[in-house]
Amino acid sequence: MGAANPTPSPIPADVAEAVARLAGPTAACAELLALAEVCRRAGALQSACDLVDLAESRFGRVPATAAPLRRAFDGALDVRCDPVAGPVPIVRRTRFLSDSHRAEIFSGLQASIACFEPSPLSDGEREYYADDRRTSLTWREIGAIGETLRGALTPLLREKAPETLALLDNGGAAIDMHAQIHGDGDFFGPHCDLKADAAHERLLSFVYYMHSQPRRFTGGDLLIYDRCDNADVYNPAAYTRIIPDENSIVVFPGFAVHEVDRVALPSRERMDARFTITGSVVMRAP
Repeated sequence: MGAANPTPSPIPADVAEAVARLAGPTAACAELLALAEVCRRAGALQSACDLVDLAESRFGRVPATAAPLRRAFDGALDVRCDPVAGPVPIVRRTRFLSDSHRAEIFSGLQASIACFEPSPLSDGEREYYADDRRTSLTWREIGAIGETLRGALTPLLREKAPETLALLDNGGAAIDMHAQIHGDGDFFGPHCDLKADAAHERLLSFVYYMHSQPRRFTGGDLLIYDRCDNADVYNPAAYTRIIPDENSIVVFPGFAVHEVDRVALPSRERMDARFTITGSVVMRAP
């Protein structure tokens, strides 16, 4: 299996030690798969993939219970991803844009700090604000700044979601994107992007990450929660952690419940914050 583009995020020391110990020749299949789950929740996605591969190569085949974990990283993201129980499928890429294109986007966002306003919530019909559920800043009309990212998304969708790309090509869907800043104390509690409004459905969601170098904040990880047998329920104890690495992107189904954990930014300077361009592939109303 293996991730197409490994994450550069360091594995926490306790996880790394466990990987070294359990990857030895005496490790049982169940131990390897349990550790893969630990890695997934820690954001060490490449290690999670490698451990599933190791279990399969060592034992010939892995139990059916490992199928959802493998499916999560296979990148099956087309129009109606089957919302079965278990990990939600994702596609993640690091070093997504060239250095020059990344710098162009980031400098454009930094130069437009004054355009960012408090981020609202939406129930599909109206917008409102609730600091106990979400705090951040949003710039909705990023215009030409997003065109480079839009262009880079096309080959990714062609590879991982060709049916969705076909909808975009024939006018049945559109890409909606905006920029966000998460500073000290900002977060976004569990939510689902499925409904853009009463008439539009979000098929896929994506987040592209940027920050100043070196990174001056902690937190801000994206947690994408597993689904339960009931398609409308998520499992708060099981999730895939996405670490907001510079110049990386993650794409996932619109039905996925996810959250942004709280950011800690000691400098409190907006230029040092967690910058993202977030967006969706939105089905147009007939």
